[in-house]
Amino acid sequence: FAADARVQWVSCSIADSDSVVTIASSDGAFVTDDYAADHDLTVGSPVELLTKFSTSLALGGMTLGVTLGVATSMFAAMVEGEGINYTIHVVSRFVDLRANRPSADALRDTLAAAGPAIRGNGIALVAGCLVLCMSSLQPVRHLGALLATGMSLSYILTFLMLPALLLGRRSREAVRHRSGFSSLPIVLLALVAGLAIPSSVIADATPPRRDDPAARALMREVAALQRGSNRLFAMDIALTVGDRMRSDRRILGVAGADAHASRVLYVYSWPATYRGMALVTEDGIGSAARGRVWLSMPALGSFREVDAPSLPLLVPGTGMTYEDARGWIDPAKFAFAFVDRGRDEVTLDASAVSDSVAALVGCRRLKIRIDARRRVVTGVEFNDAAGRLLRTFEANDFVRIGRGWYPTSVRTSHFAQHLRANILYQYAAVAPPPMSLFRFDSTASFIDRLGRWRDRMGNGRELPDTLEVR
Repeated sequence: FAADARVQWVSCSIADSDSVVTIASSDGAFVTDDYAADHDLTVGSPVELLTKFSTSLALGGMTLGVTLGVATSMFAAMVEGEGINYTIHVVSRFVDLRANRPSADALRDTLAAAGPAIRGNGIALVAGCLVLCMSSLQPVRHLGALLATGMSLSYILTFLMLPALLLGRRSREAVRHRSGFSSLPIVLLALVAGLAIPSSVIADATPPRRDDPAARALMREVAALQRGSNRLFAMDIALTVGDRMRSDRRILGVAGADAHASRVLYVYSWPATYRGMALVTEDGIGSAARGRVWLSMPALGSFREVDAPSLPLLVPGTGMTYEDARGWIDPAKFAFAFVDRGRDEVTLDASAVSDSVAALVGCRRLKIRIDARRRVVTGVEFNDAAGRLLRTFEANDFVRIGRGWYPTSVRTSHFAQHLRANILYQYAAVAPPPMSLFRFDSTASFIDRLGRWRDRMGNGRELPDTLEVR
């Protein structure tokens, strides 16, 4: 019933150690408080056991297609918070009745009194959660599926396992009058183990990173070629969400580089609702150089720098993240190793050099395919720490501009968002673009300045503003 070992270890690695300590402390305090009240573990132990068991089943079920992450981990916590109510109702009623009658009779009366109410509550809540599965948003569907599954498991275990646990306990009087052996040391030992074990698991969860100097040199060469050419381009984007909703748009752009930095400007030119919105990237040249990204939204009068936590997010209407908008993979953020070294294609494995970098780029590991002759990336698979595929990049039909090769057809897929983007590129080699194109100017928009410069370069007819949707 449990998730495979890899997912379990990863779930520990992505959980903050302070959170793990907090959970273990609260669980131990709950059971210890129950013991201290009347030297009886009848209430705390079954409640905790049933709750953890149902949560484990829910987490194990996530291997059937739910990506383990911050949001889904929170959903699992909600399963535990909701499911514990069933066991508390049964156990509290049982303890009250057992004071005056045998355990078997007390349990029978408890199930007869509390059973119908719990059943009605369970049916209503599970049905309500299943409604969420009809949402077009995948996180909402995951929330509905996990809550419905977890609460169903809690209901079933409450009536199948909990009675056996309750009857398996000695009566309160027997517990109070037994001599010698005490359960309190076991409770304290379990608490200590809960605090100690997660830290060791977390320490060992991160896989060792290896870096092949030859693989790194290859990626540096590929990145340098992508950054080195001055070019105008147009992107015709067909975006599909959930296999149902399709939208089309055109983006005009210009890329340039000098001895200090490489820069890319993207400007939405069509449709009218997006027109004028712009994205600017600037990456310094050198090992210590810093990359920066800015977003301009004229309709809101906004021009601001995109902060680091937002880089893994999707640029509106593009199918690429802010990090992807740079147009190349930064070798400083990954450790590289060869997977396959063919004559025509080379495959690399890339691992984020740190947890903070993994959070910055939105993935832990990459599988990169490179055209060995042209020195250009033809495909990338982005995976999380558990090896789950998050998104893909596929490039085809390249053209040469300067020393670098650039794709004319790109397909991206984002599986969590059920989003696909088919992008067709058109290019034109140009003189080095002026620095003013990449700088904010309150008196002239990015779209107007880029359009005028494009026309002066003689590319107005070749790269028009609008897109003819077929």
